[in-house]
Amino acid sequence: DLEVADLIIALHEDEHRPLVIERFPLWDSRAEYWRVPDTDLLSPDIALPSIEKLVGSLVARLRGREGAPG
Repeated sequence: DLEVADLIIALHEDEHRPLVIERFPLWDSRAEYWRVPDTDLLSPDIALPSIEKLVGSLVARLRGREGAPG
């Protein structure tokens, strides 16, 4: 799935960026790293609003690309 992905989302940048760079260096340019730490993921009342806001921003950004060349 990652080979054909235009965009890869990783929730915990501090943890996932080094892993992606180490294991999949060619994919780092297609990755977007969000700052939702694992500690927040243990608390849905903290993590879910953050993730919801980030997903909403991503959807709005992707919709803005509809019909755009390239």
